[in-house]
Amino acid sequence: MAESKERIDVLIVEDEKDDVVLMIREIRNGGFDPYWESVQTSEDFTRALQSRQWDVILADYSMPRFGCSRALEILKDSGRDIPFIIVSGVIGEETAVNLMVSGAADFILKSNLVRLVPAIRRELKEFLNREERRSAEKREVYLNALLRSIRDLNKLIVEQNDRESLILAICNSLVSNREFQQVLIILSQEGEKGFSVYRSSLSEGENATRKEQLKDDEIPCCVSFADESEDAISFIDVEPFCTDCSLCNDELDVTLVIRIVHHGRKYGYLCISVPKGFGHDFKEQEFLLEIADDIALALNRIETAIEREEAERALRAERRHLQKVIRGSYLGIWIWDPKSDEIILNDIWASRLGYNLQELTPFTIERWKTFVHPDDLDEVIQRMSRCVRGEADDYECEVRMRHKDGHYVWMLDRASMMTRDDEDLSRAMFGTQSDITLLKKAQQQLAAREHELQAAQEVAHLGNWSLDIATDNVQWSPSLYKMYGFDPSLPVPPYHEHMKLFTPESWELLSTSLARTTETGKPYEVELEMVRDGRAGGWMWARGEVVRDTAGQIIGLRGVAQDITERKQLEQQIRQAQRLDAVGLLAGGVAHDFNNLLMGIMGYTELCREEIDKDHPVQEYLDAITKEAERSANIVRQLLAFSRKQTISPQILDLNNVVADMLKMLQRLISEDIELIWNPGDDLKPVLMDPGQIDQILANLCVNARDAIFGVGTIIIETRNVQIDEEYCLKHTEIDPGEYVMLAVTDDGSGMDDDTLTNIFEPFFTTKEEGKGTGLGLATVYGIVKQNHGSIHVYSEPGQGTTFRIFLPHADEYLKDQVDEDQENEDKIHGTETIILVEDEDSVRLTLSVYLKDLGYHVLSAEDPLKAFDIAQNLDGTIDAVITDVIMPNMNGKEFVEKLRTIHPDFKVLYISGYPSDVIVDRGILEKGVEFLPKPLMRDALARKIRNILDNDR
Repeated sequence: MAESKERIDVLIVEDEKDDVVLMIREIRNGGFDPYWESVQTSEDFTRALQSRQWDVILADYSMPRFGCSRALEILKDSGRDIPFIIVSGVIGEETAVNLMVSGAADFILKSNLVRLVPAIRRELKEFLNREERRSAEKREVYLNALLRSIRDLNKLIVEQNDRESLILAICNSLVSNREFQQVLIILSQEGEKGFSVYRSSLSEGENATRKEQLKDDEIPCCVSFADESEDAISFIDVEPFCTDCSLCNDELDVTLVIRIVHHGRKYGYLCISVPKGFGHDFKEQEFLLEIADDIALALNRIETAIEREEAERALRAERRHLQKVIRGSYLGIWIWDPKSDEIILNDIWASRLGYNLQELTPFTIERWKTFVHPDDLDEVIQRMSRCVRGEADDYECEVRMRHKDGHYVWMLDRASMMTRDDEDLSRAMFGTQSDITLLKKAQQQLAAREHELQAAQEVAHLGNWSLDIATDNVQWSPSLYKMYGFDPSLPVPPYHEHMKLFTPESWELLSTSLARTTETGKPYEVELEMVRDGRAGGWMWARGEVVRDTAGQIIGLRGVAQDITERKQLEQQIRQAQRLDAVGLLAGGVAHDFNNLLMGIMGYTELCREEIDKDHPVQEYLDAITKEAERSANIVRQLLAFSRKQTISPQILDLNNVVADMLKMLQRLISEDIELIWNPGDDLKPVLMDPGQIDQILANLCVNARDAIFGVGTIIIETRNVQIDEEYCLKHTEIDPGEYVMLAVTDDGSGMDDDTLTNIFEPFFTTKEEGKGTGLGLATVYGIVKQNHGSIHVYSEPGQGTTFRIFLPHADEYLKDQVDEDQENEDKIHGTETIILVEDEDSVRLTLSVYLKDLGYHVLSAEDPLKAFDIAQNLDGTIDAVITDVIMPNMNGKEFVEKLRTIHPDFKVLYISGYPSDVIVDRGILEKGVEFLPKPLMRDALARKIRNILDNDR
């Protein structure tokens, strides 16, 4: 197949047609596919220059009316940046230098056009570099404008505390820095009607910021459009949408609308008006979204500050009553002021530790630390500090406190923030304390029993769970955390969020089962596919039953779950093997009909070729027919290889020698940018295999590896002796324990995901572009490996490359060397012997008969064995050879041969067939020493084979 050439547009200033032809030929030979025009006048040059974007201009130095000097002037006046190369018969060095100073890129003598293509490639590369520099400069100016806007806006948001002043300043900053046509910030007050509109514009008379008020029924169309859209930024064409809007003017083209929202609180909208061709990009859209978020945050901060001030006034009024609450409470109560470190306690708090209140007054945080058990102190301080810093609203901790008599008691300490200052630090914390010593002892006993249960569940890969229907709360055992891949320290997600843990199909199955069990009270059992790291991964068996209260009402569910991932993987491997075997049977079944048809096509084509002259135009079409037929035959062979029914000639092989002989060919198959590394194993044991199949495996795997590598990469081929143990076979059921020879091909390409790995050995499955692959490559490899009683395993991850490992059994015995038929002399393939040809397919029989007669043989042909036997009975002379199809009506080839030997015992036999090898084996044909050729047969192969059979002793 011809390589695709690079397209190039060439404008040529030349009045000699022959010179134009030579230049275009040189450009084509240099790997380009040129579109070109030739001009001889300044008018034509100017017209052509305006007609399209040319990649390069080639100009003769001097012509009668026009030359390169004038062409250079016209090009410079046009402002176009196009490489300009002088191609002249004779030009002085000083003249050439002056022209290059004027703007020419290079000069080339017509007598040395070999420099033309390198010069063009160099100038095209320089042009691209110039384009990239200009683009980078424009990008720098654009980013600087964005940075100025970000700086000014961040400064405004930090410094301004007044809502109206902040919004007006933001509008003005966006217009002045980025030169937007108009900036609107439309705000709504929560609980109030109407909108406040803050505006700044570049339009004449509107360059100052101002505020307007809209009524509730005057909602701008941009606001309505943004509310209905799910996009973060809404793009509105002003002309059809905003014609009657008081916020719009005639100069506006497009409006970008962004919602101003903070934690669900919608404050309003940021509207940016720009011309349709305005040069904003995705980066600026991100910037506008960030600005909208910052505006919302600033508004929230201002709003929060107002609310905090009001809350503190209310708190001061309530604190006067606090002492009365403390004195009358039955809980241990404390109040801590983090700034003064003073702690106010009640009597119950003191009595819990064996003290009276007077003994603990005054009480500070430092003294409180001396009561906390040393092992608990860091945790308590950390949790309390988070609450003080505003990182948490509440504080709760179980802590051991030292009693007055020296022992420790367990306390449940809880506190909440009462108020915060301007820096969001706690001014006061209100806390309670409860004695939970007895509860902790009960928990310890329960924990011991749960530990025993957990140990048992770990052994059985089981976990238990419970669901409270009223609260939607779910409880898991530690084993279940492990199955789901959750951190045991985190809370269990509520039931409605469990849908994230399963595939949609499994979640629907689980939901239906739970609903049915809740309705009927009958237990359920299901198998569910889990989701891990955002994709399907792992299987779980689950059983559930209802939980009832004392009145018999269903209040929840409980059950057990078991990880069955390993079992499901084994089932999947078995199903995959069965599916590939089924496809293999189908592929082998159609091979016979295809081979007969291809044999007829190729035979008739060969006959036509001999009836016409070699120079006849039809020969080209016959060549194309033969080529396509050979491609079709190759696909049939690949299908047979996949189905493990390809007829092969196994030999005792040293894989190291076979691979070493293939290296040069493999290096030609892959790019020079890809390094091919060969790591042969030491003392490699022999294998029994057809060497051509090894070539097929290596070629397919290396081509796939090449296609997976983008740019520079590495392919590693290695061999070694390996021992497969029982543990490995548990995960790979298609291989038995024992000693094998491993052939591995590894690449550092793009890798494959799980979905691709599941289908790679399927025939006609391909990830390549349409027309770039048949999808039979890996299917062929799979079929060859299975046909030779081997196993193939693949490991791959996206972006991490791929490794194919093929395990082949050792050879048990040596086979005799095969004769190299390809070296026979062409003069020895003719003959005069008598041959009986038996073939039920008319086209194949006719083709083979003509082939043999052209070679000089006396051919007696018949469409079935019975007619062939009749011919043989009436024959006066001897029969030298029989060519017979294997599968025929009434009688197969072997039976015919045995019957014929009763009257003509001394003849040679060549079997032919389009059926796959297993069908032929069933007929007892492919035994050791039996001569056989698979269809479709090529003329030369038949000639050499029958000559070889006739010349050899029985």
